[in-house]
Amino acid sequence: MGSLTQAQIYGASPDDGKSQAVLSDGSGLYLRIGRSAKSKDYAPRYWQSRLKYQGKWVWIGIGSAYDITPDEARLKNLTLRAERYARKLVTVRRGVIS
Repeated sequence: MGSLTQAQIYGASPDDGKSQAVLSDGSGLYLRIGRSAKSKDYAPRYWQSRLKYQGKWVWIGIGSAYDITPDEARLKNLTLRAERYARKLVTVRRGVIS
């Protein structure tokens, strides 16, 4: 799958009846879009990386799509994957790397 465009990133929203939507950017990078209870115009959007760690799939938060550009998120995702495969990723606990 190809990279997400700006229109897809900021134009997507969860389907009716769903609390969130998840869009794939490729290479284990995902954009999770939530539904805001306070405003119809605002939807929380977060970049997340999905990695296999100790035999289990884990989600690692990269940051808000409003603060981090798609290129920065892709670079961070590749860095996380490189660290993981170089065995430098020490512990992952509830999406926090330590």
